[in-house]
Amino acid sequence: MNKVLRMLLLVLALAGFLVFCSFNIDNFGPRQTVTVGLNLSPWLKWSRLKRLDDFGQTVEFRPLSWSVAGLVSGLLLLGIRSRIKG
Repeated sequence: MNKVLRMLLLVLALAGFLVFCSFNIDNFGPRQTVTVGLNLSPWLKWSRLKRLDDFGQTVEFRPLSWSVAGLVSGLLLLGIRSRIKG
């Protein structure tokens, strides 16, 4: 029973890390955008306009988003998993 519980906690923790680390690269015309985290609430968004160097570059960092919640839940689940003897 403990092995099944440990495996379930590991799968859920990996899903949380996948939500946190997923990324998307969009190229629409002259704008290039990279989002890290879920597209609905990324924790990092970097965009730039091609051929404008640093002038058209923006970086958004959101420490309170659903994607960061995936990291927190993954770490908590791994901590709980480490306490269960298998």
